[in-house]
Amino acid sequence: MDDPPSDTADDDEPWILMEWSLWDERDDEQTGRRIRVVPYDGPEGAWKAILEAQPHAEFWVERATIGYGDSPADFDVVKP
Repeated sequence: MDDPPSDTADDDEPWILMEWSLWDERDDEQTGRRIRVVPYDGPEGAWKAILEAQPHAEFWVERATIGYGDSPADFDVVKP
């Protein structure tokens, strides 16, 4: 897991809040899931949390928006 988000003005980078493999016994990590907080320009807030899937090692695919906030610090994820 990455360092927790900070509230500094230059933090426009996405933050990974949680990342896990669907099959922990697999070593290829090609079936991962993660929750990221990314900059968002909309009426709901300046940031949004998204669920992403990793169907292949080369890329991640956004699957769902799971929340909005005014700062990356507005999001709290507890490991299942």
